[in-house]
Amino acid sequence: MLSPRGVFRYVAHTLRHAPEGGITYEAFCTSCRCGAESGPHDAQDAAQDWALRHTGRTGHDLFRRVFTDHARVTRTAEPSHDPGLVGPGGRWADIIHSMRKQLSFLFTYGTGRSGRHGSS
Repeated sequence: MLSPRGVFRYVAHTLRHAPEGGITYEAFCTSCRCGAESGPHDAQDAAQDWALRHTGRTGHDLFRRVFTDHARVTRTAEPSHDPGLVGPGGRWADIIHSMRKQLSFLFTYGTGRSGRHGSS
């Protein structure tokens, strides 16, 4: 007979914007493979002004804008022992799907660069 070696407890978590981390704004010129970039700024207007000045100097008019924020994962108030959280199509699957979508958003729209804050 097999004996259990561990107990799994499924606890729901949420991922929310952490205001203390701030938001970083950047613009990247994508016209003609230019590659120019604004650098990270704490204010959206600074990145936007850079793009407008770049267009004025070069005529380039296509930019990729990146807004990077910080997020905090927190555990919900009560741990769940609800078996409905497990299994295909169950709520646990919905939570995993939601987390994957949020991570996909971060990898798609975030820069992945750390330690670069402030204006350039």
